[in-house]
Amino acid sequence: MVEVISLTEVGDDKYEFIFIQKSQPFGKVHKKDEKKTVHLEFICPREVCNGEYNRPTKTKFDDSIKMLKSQVTDSKILKFGVMGRGYKLIEGTVDQYQSRGLKIYGSVVYSFYDF
Repeated sequence: MVEVISLTEVGDDKYEFIFIQKSQPFGKVHKKDEKKTVHLEFICPREVCNGEYNRPTKTKFDDSIKMLKSQVTDSKILKFGVMGRGYKLIEGTVDQYQSRGLKIYGSVVYSFYDF
């Protein structure tokens, strides 16, 4: 669960998602009650992502953004999951992270970094 501070479009298909982590997910970079800024963008080599059922795609990214926008409108507390690492700390920053793909599983948007 995360408490949403903002979800802002900052460019063509680029978003800044700022939230406070309210539950303790797995992994070293995910700490409870920590404020995060995650830069959401679809970045995946064509040969890796296009056409594979389980891989994130641009369409899945767009659907995930629509779902996040809808959820943020309804509530400031929502589920935001991570697959694997989920997002990676941007070099030279303290609390700025990069996500390279999003995908919906059930009613939860999941973030991907490694594919």
